[in-house]
Amino acid sequence: MQKITKYKIYFFINFIIGMGIVYGYQYFQNSLYSAKSSIIVGTPNSSDMRVETQVELLKSTYLISKALKDIDLSHIYYQKINYKNHLLYNKSPFVVSLTRGYNIKFSLHHINSTTYQLITDNYSQIHTYGDKINNQNFNLTISRRDNVLFEGFDYSFIIYSQHNLINRIKKSLSVNRLSNSSIIEVIYQNESPDRAKNFVISLVKSSVKESRKNNLREPISIATLKLKIDDNGTDDNSTKEIETLPKKIISPFSNNIVDLPYDATPVKIDYILYLVVVFIFAILMTILMYLLRFHKKEEEKDFKYIKDELDCIVLGSIPNITEHIEDDGSATVSLLVTDSFKELRDNLQFVSTDPTSQVISILSDSKIDDVSKSDIISNLGNSITYGGQRVVILDLNMQYPSIDKKFSLFNDDGMSTVLSHRAMIAKVVRYTENENLDVVTAGKYPPNPWQLIDSQRMIEVIDKLRNVYDVIILNMPKLKSEKLNILDISDVNIYILDKDSINNKKIDEVDKLNSQVKNFSVLFYNTN
Repeated sequence: MQKITKYKIYFFINFIIGMGIVYGYQYFQNSLYSAKSSIIVGTPNSSDMRVETQVELLKSTYLISKALKDIDLSHIYYQKINYKNHLLYNKSPFVVSLTRGYNIKFSLHHINSTTYQLITDNYSQIHTYGDKINNQNFNLTISRRDNVLFEGFDYSFIIYSQHNLINRIKKSLSVNRLSNSSIIEVIYQNESPDRAKNFVISLVKSSVKESRKNNLREPISIATLKLKIDDNGTDDNSTKEIETLPKKIISPFSNNIVDLPYDATPVKIDYILYLVVVFIFAILMTILMYLLRFHKKEEEKDFKYIKDELDCIVLGSIPNITEHIEDDGSATVSLLVTDSFKELRDNLQFVSTDPTSQVISILSDSKIDDVSKSDIISNLGNSITYGGQRVVILDLNMQYPSIDKKFSLFNDDGMSTVLSHRAMIAKVVRYTENENLDVVTAGKYPPNPWQLIDSQRMIEVIDKLRNVYDVIILNMPKLKSEKLNILDISDVNIYILDKDSINNKKIDEVDKLNSQVKNFSVLFYNTN
């Protein structure tokens, strides 16, 4: 039931996101306006073929070109207001005269009453109104209109070629026959109500003119035929042929306008369609989230499963270490963290059977940062000292030292100094507030840290420290492609693993390390 409620919340969130996307889309889209007109073809009983012919004629390039002679739809001007382009029909404060550069979108930034900045792809220059601009891509002149003021600063315009303009018009033009009648309905949609209305009026008027022009030719041709017969004398058979010609040939069949658009009306937004789309979007996104979480659960196994799958020793699990500052300024860790380190300390007693002092090497997964690793090492060292044992921590992570910061120590001399034979180990040991816990910092970063750690000198230092300390903890750097020999002399090699990022691939990697490193064990750490 809890899972169902959770995915209901996901669905609701996705629905809100979908509505936001639709709202944004609608905001940046200019509203459409529709203008409608009707014409009747010839008589009410005109043939189907004649009506269909007129339908195709109204959609033809020929008639659209005729209609465009009376109106200008090629010049389109926009003004940008609140990041949205608003169409200006006859209200543009400037006019563009262009001879080359059709179908290119230009941006115009109005500077003052005399100058402006013209911007397009790979072009941005300041010009004066009225000056002719000659460019390899366009030739144009931009002039200010008289008595029309600039109401903003950012404008844009595009001038379409005749071919492109007609193709755009055809996409927004609808011409249909009404039922089985001789009436044809013409509908055109545009961002400007005036442009839509004016084009429809011009188109239907052009259709009427064309039909009347064509119908004038038929009576003229028949009259010419009759004159020829009269000149050759009266022929009864010829006269009968003329009288029996179909009446529809000599009847007036020109188109007539039934109605003209008074004004263009806004195209209604199909809110139901939008809601359906948003609903489907929310469902699909919720399903996708479920599948991703399911896949993640398949990849990230639980703690018990991981322990069963791993072939190595699992020493325990450490929660995220959160320090609590007391009134006296001292730092303590939570009870849960303290108990987890007690469990780790007890488990370490069973891992090594060596009666002499223990050498514990601490390695970590790439997900464990150096600060978290130093927290674990310092808490482990303190926990072991509670049993009365003496502990020393050696910071061998010379490239990214962190132990010195944890204990607020100087890092001028340390392990790099000792391993390069420039100091004795006793000279670089640093004491902490815990009398049973000492620290040797990493020292200055040498050019060859891996060679120093893997040297005979390192083994000699370990042997000397065994005579003084019960437990030696080594803060190891991240493992490279080849393991260090120092790991072979360690009694316990602890690999800290991020509990939240364990998957089947990581389990295989850990098992491979287990086969390569002696005395290998795993400690889980909860990074979150």
